[in-house]
Amino acid sequence: MHHDARQNVSATLVDEVLEKEIRGAGKLTEGARGAGAKVHVLPARPADIEDDGEFHYAVLGPKAASSGKPSAEAKRFVDETTTPEKPRAQNRNAVVLAVPSKDGMDVAREKVRDLLGWEKVREMLKERSDIDTAATTRLEGNLRVARGEMVSQIVMAYSMAVTVNDANDVAAYRINVDNDPLFPKMVGDKRLRIESTAVNAEALLPGGPFDLWSAGENARFVKDLVGAFAATARLPKMLNRSAILETLLQGCEGGEFVLRVTRADQSTRTFWKSRPDDTAVQDSSLEVVLSDAATLTEIDPQLMAPGKLPTLWEKEPITLPDLGVYFSGKHFVAVDKGGYTENLLIPAATPQAIADATASAVKSGRVWLVNGMISVLSEDVPPGFVNESAQLFSPPPPVPSVDVLPAQLAAAWPGDESNAHLIHTALSSKAGKPLPWSRVAHALDEAFRLGLIERTLDSGAWPCDLGGASAVKVRVRKSEAKQSPPSKHYGSKVASAELQIHQVQDFADHIDALREATAGQLLRIRVTLEIGEQGQVDQAVVDKVNGILGQIRAGWKAE
Repeated sequence: MHHDARQNVSATLVDEVLEKEIRGAGKLTEGARGAGAKVHVLPARPADIEDDGEFHYAVLGPKAASSGKPSAEAKRFVDETTTPEKPRAQNRNAVVLAVPSKDGMDVAREKVRDLLGWEKVREMLKERSDIDTAATTRLEGNLRVARGEMVSQIVMAYSMAVTVNDANDVAAYRINVDNDPLFPKMVGDKRLRIESTAVNAEALLPGGPFDLWSAGENARFVKDLVGAFAATARLPKMLNRSAILETLLQGCEGGEFVLRVTRADQSTRTFWKSRPDDTAVQDSSLEVVLSDAATLTEIDPQLMAPGKLPTLWEKEPITLPDLGVYFSGKHFVAVDKGGYTENLLIPAATPQAIADATASAVKSGRVWLVNGMISVLSEDVPPGFVNESAQLFSPPPPVPSVDVLPAQLAAAWPGDESNAHLIHTALSSKAGKPLPWSRVAHALDEAFRLGLIERTLDSGAWPCDLGGASAVKVRVRKSEAKQSPPSKHYGSKVASAELQIHQVQDFADHIDALREATAGQLLRIRVTLEIGEQGQVDQAVVDKVNGILGQIRAGWKAE
């Protein structure tokens, strides 16, 4: 019955089912997308595979079957885009086709016919009432076996890979197949020259194994270097185009070359030891420029910080002339390459690029600039002071807030009061050079916050710049200077602290614990409440506070 049924299956139906099963055969494409390939299953025409410089993997249908040489149909997908007059140009070397062998496809058709024959038998038996359960079970078993053999044979039929060889000819290669995914087998076949691992930046430069530069060239467009692998048959087929771009970006970050963008007005942006932003990466003018031919018009300010560039900060201070020598285009530094060292040429830079990077590094707090009595950190450098007289230092350590007090800085306190200018001058004298105002201002901020000092009633505004420092008058906080500590009985222990509001609440929450901890001992709690900081406190506020205090203890009030 099955023999007769399969003979009655039309060739058209076999081809329809075969196409459907090829589309659903996951093992033909498994792993391709994850590896970076653009995948096409049964594309109708060569134009369905874009000529875009990307790696494309396509599963062609039975019409492209090969008997050992690439079929005319398969060659069209490699050679053409839309018509024979419009050949594939940007990714001819990056199109890999999976095609069936003719004998394998013939067997696959027979397996499809077997399955369809069993399905016809099932339909015929549905009309009969004399079929027992055993016969039905055998039929379902035959259907399962037929389907499994069909799916397996379809995968096994795709035993040919078609792509260009290193001579730029379209060639067919027989692949050893089984029921494992096909694409990894193609990647592993050295004859196809598919490269799944990223190359290093040095390989893309002159003298590298890929020979991407002509004699005398010192700059190449990034798009051409990235696209060369897809367009040039003698090069490996790079699975992941973006990995080539990433290699170039990392090479720039490593300082192996300069990346340059040319604007419409012919001015340039340069990147060295830094990663270009997305706008630059997407710019078609982005070039790789060899370090000996490059001139930096921009330097990343982060590079100016101590420890960022080899040998730059071997001594302190450094000056702009020192930076000019470093960025002269003739200075080499030894770079550790993991087991060996290599000389790296520092590219030349314009004086303006050096000055701009220095000013930005000072403003960002990475470098401390001293020029005469001008000392700047974390602020804009006054115009004209980034010059040959400027000295550059590592940022000084923060000034502790207690260092502004009379006990540590007597020179700034001629009496009970001082001002921010005197404190800055005295601290600078102690340091041996003018300290940056930002460090002193931060120390004063902390001293105000901690209640170590306070501004007088006639003090100028705070915060301020160095120009207004002499108007900021300060004194040791009254409560700290004049309030005598609580009387201490012989043998007793006293704990004094200034508490924030939330800490007072925490203190109240722990009263029971304190009572238990001091069981058998006399526990006294003295509380001082201080309102306001400068100027007259509104009497209405005092009255409200006294009303609250009186509810806690009769006669307790602020005066």
